[in-house]
Amino acid sequence: MLSSLTTNGTALKPRSILFDIFGSYVRYRGGVVGLSNLTQLLGWFGVSEDSVRVTLSRMKREKWFSSKRAGRASFYSLTPKGWELLDEGLERIFERYSNPWDGNWHMLIYSIPEEHRSAREKFRKELTWRGFSSLAASTWVSPHDRSEGLRSFLPPGSQMQIFSSRTPSAKADVEIAASCWDLISLNQDYKDFIRAFEPWADPSATKDFSPEQAFVTRTQITHNYRLFPFRDPDLPTRLLPHDWSGHKAHSVFRATLRNLEATAWIAFDSVYEQPPTVITATPG
Repeated sequence: MLSSLTTNGTALKPRSILFDIFGSYVRYRGGVVGLSNLTQLLGWFGVSEDSVRVTLSRMKREKWFSSKRAGRASFYSLTPKGWELLDEGLERIFERYSNPWDGNWHMLIYSIPEEHRSAREKFRKELTWRGFSSLAASTWVSPHDRSEGLRSFLPPGSQMQIFSSRTPSAKADVEIAASCWDLISLNQDYKDFIRAFEPWADPSATKDFSPEQAFVTRTQITHNYRLFPFRDPDLPTRLLPHDWSGHKAHSVFRATLRNLEATAWIAFDSVYEQPPTVITATPG
């Protein structure tokens, strides 16, 4: 069993590992994988067979997974809902904003009836994921226009308005960014990430990794970096602190994944078995 601890000392959860396995590997092998394969892969992280089954069962009830059977063997695949989540995450994690900023702030004002509190919280989480931040009550702001499709998250009786505006100066822009996002804390976490993983960005540092070690490490770094898009709105450079470490952290992340990719695939393919042609859907 290899270590399943992240750099901040918390164990990777089976749910997170499963999403990464499907996003990084299973999607490129047809999108279906056997329960026995998943059990062995998660075993490298210290996750028991019972925990794998319980987690998959829960995620199936939540409509993230569907399952099928071939004889006594079970096979799992993500639902359209699951693939949509991974595809959205893939874009935010791997693609960074590079176009020049035109200086426009995109303002969003909304109103959701009190009886739809759960929908209100879901809407706020979606805004945060898209890089918006609260400027005032029910007023959110972002330097990027990422409002497409947001109305689909609003329950009946809700209202939403979107418009663009500019501040009188570059100084005011920086002040808005500093007040809306905790850039100091985020920058420190980026520095911690770099300190933890930069040694592995050098190919010579990972050339002796075993396949299982490469697989686990690649999953760890993906997990650690995946947390940043929830906090980092990917602000234009002119709005960031002068010592901003986010760009370097992204480079370290990409380089480490690239260095470990071939060896991690050896680990996955040593376990993965092609599902049979005929499998039957199971209820749930």
